[in-house]
Amino acid sequence: MTMRKARLIVMLVGILLPYAARLPRGPSGLGQYTDTNIGAWLFLEAFNAIA
Repeated sequence: MTMRKARLIVMLVGILLPYAARLPRGPSGLGQYTDTNIGAWLFLEAFNAIA
């Protein structure tokens, strides 16, 4: 595995993990992230980028 591929995998996991963590609670848990405006999406992704 190349470094580029490893970085891509880490990036995708970092972006998708908060949403995947909400899936066991069903659509209402996922709705906490997705039923908001674009500002909330950007705020969440900004913290994902920092982490």
